[in-house]
Amino acid sequence: MSATSREYKMMKAFAEYKSKGLEIVAYPCPQFGGQELSSDSAVKDFAEGKGFEGTLMNIGDVAGPNARPSWKFFYDQTGASEPTWNFKGKFLVDRNGKVSVPSSNVEADIVALLDQQPEL
Repeated sequence: MSATSREYKMMKAFAEYKSKGLEIVAYPCPQFGGQELSSDSAVKDFAEGKGFEGTLMNIGDVAGPNARPSWKFFYDQTGASEPTWNFKGKFLVDRNGKVSVPSSNVEADIVALLDQQPEL
């Protein structure tokens, strides 16, 4: 199974958590071996064809000087390194806006965050 198929399968499995507040945001990026499709509409069609249910951002950089402001924020908040390959950059944002880097057990991390109550 290709990395792309594996990642989409994982995201599809996480759809069960949507009713508990999980929102997946995907950031298509052309920086990793030129594998990203060439237009936002082509990426959208591909993702929907794979069953992706979430927010799909426009194509843009996630590393380097032209990285999206949201990714710069994620790096600043976590101290994480810039991803070296697509699907390697994952961040979790809890109900209070705290950003973290998931462990190797992403699903357990998601469940733990969804069980937390928001701070008032």
